[in-house]
Amino acid sequence: MSRGKHLALHLTAILLLGVALLPMPYGYYTFLRISLCLLFGGVFSAHVERGAVVWPLICGAVIVTYNPIISIHLARDEWTIINLATIVVAVVSAVIMGRADRRKEKPG
Repeated sequence: MSRGKHLALHLTAILLLGVALLPMPYGYYTFLRISLCLLFGGVFSAHVERGAVVWPLICGAVIVTYNPIISIHLARDEWTIINLATIVVAVVSAVIMGRADRRKEKPG
């Protein structure tokens, strides 16, 4: 996956999670679950392509947490903490993938 594509996946996830920190109608959170499963599925795939071992597990945990089929019902405060933690995961993942891409681009 190209650098621009995986960066777009990460930034979209971060934006959607940031909006989720605001008071939104319930339908948004359903949309968020579906979107994050798809977005982190792409991030999962990108980490597998680059041969990572731990990051696919982390992405899998995010996918399970936000899956829309078997919803996890928690209080708003708990979801706020999970959403913030997921933003951190997305930022760290983007940085790691960006560094890996830069290493690949260097002649050497």
